[in-house]
Amino acid sequence: MTKRGQWYEDAVAAVAKALYPAAIVNVRREIEGPDGTREVDVEVRGIIDGRQQFALLECKDRKVPVDIQVLDALHSKSLDLRADVAIIFSNSGFTRKALEKANRLGIGVMSALVHGDQRIRLVIERAVIAKRLSVDRWDLAVLPTDNSNEQFPPEWSPNDLHYEGLPVVNWISQLSRDLLIKYEDAKQITWTGAFLKETEFSLAGCNVMLRGLRLEMNTSKKWMSQVVTEDVTAGAFDHLRKRVLVPSGQSYLLGTFDRDHWQECAPPEEEAADVGSVPRQTVSTGSFHVDLILTNQIPPVAGIGVPGLGVLLNPIEQEVIVK
Repeated sequence: MTKRGQWYEDAVAAVAKALYPAAIVNVRREIEGPDGTREVDVEVRGIIDGRQQFALLECKDRKVPVDIQVLDALHSKSLDLRADVAIIFSNSGFTRKALEKANRLGIGVMSALVHGDQRIRLVIERAVIAKRLSVDRWDLAVLPTDNSNEQFPPEWSPNDLHYEGLPVVNWISQLSRDLLIKYEDAKQITWTGAFLKETEFSLAGCNVMLRGLRLEMNTSKKWMSQVVTEDVTAGAFDHLRKRVLVPSGQSYLLGTFDRDHWQECAPPEEEAADVGSVPRQTVSTGSFHVDLILTNQIPPVAGIGVPGLGVLLNPIEQEVIVK
């Protein structure tokens, strides 16, 4: 007869094999203790976090969060069986009191994540905070040669300037993005670039000779937030650290982001100083941090290519003034 929740034990075992590839993982083992044989959901023996250890994994597939009594039972079992590491995997999360006791006893509290398996109940949602760097106002000036002033049209806009049939604003758009990222705290950025030689452009239908360009931008930085789901093809969620653990060879899945659902928020605080108090046994390889930058750059002309102005510029005659 199949044991209730056996599928979750198998799922946790698969995750354990991915998290600890140098260890041997066994499912539903009976191990002799001081009071007789004890059943172990998942047994992991071998190299864990760089040293030889025995990890005892308890698996709970319930509809309600795991409470403190389960922590007590696992703590007693781990002492009897002399486990180096004890971790509870819950398919429905943990109560606050259970998390507090797990932290105090040094017991790991995790949930298995297997992307696409509808039996996994836990859905990880994270408020992702991103910097939004914006060009609020901008102006493009052309630097003509001494004898080209008379060729200029009386009125023109930056979108009227072309090089070899392509809009210069498309190159300026890329430049504005690079400047936003490099000088993210600036309020005003002025870039001036000189060409290696006088170069012919088209301005509102007139051919003009230019020796360079100047871009002036008023810029700003804001913090934006959006709640998205996190998942992994086969991994775990650490409830104490609030982190997804991604084993080597597995894929981390974040999003999908909706460009219209970003909301302005306060700047992020530094990571809590007491994170170091979380037991080391809950740490595994494969964790990382995601930083996002949203750029509201100068808009390009869609569906048209970018002129190759970079090769025209004199690398030693470019200037950036930041305020």
